[in-house]
Amino acid sequence: MSVATAFDEFRQNLEIDSETLGSAIDMHDKARAALKARLEGHKRTFLSGSYTRNTRLDPLNDIDMVAVVESTDPWDDDPEEAMRAAGEAVRPDFPGCRIRYGGHAAKIT
Repeated sequence: MSVATAFDEFRQNLEIDSETLGSAIDMHDKARAALKARLEGHKRTFLSGSYTRNTRLDPLNDIDMVAVVESTDPWDDDPEEAMRAAGEAVRPDFPGCRIRYGGHAAKIT
């Protein structure tokens, strides 16, 4: 087996299957719609990180999303409060989810 063939096989083993990718698309579409509908001052969202750069690996364990708002005034300029508001905005669309807040992100599992 050539090095190129071995590397291609290795790469394919790390790629995410189409079913998982379809599920990920459904989830981030749902989260984006929830933020748009329920997050005060929502302007837009965009994907970030390995998922959007197509460098994600199997297993897919996160999708990084950034929510842009007009102002942080509704949360007294407190980033943690803004993250909590974003988490609560998506909670109704992910019944039974657990939301963990940390330094720079709200992680929904």
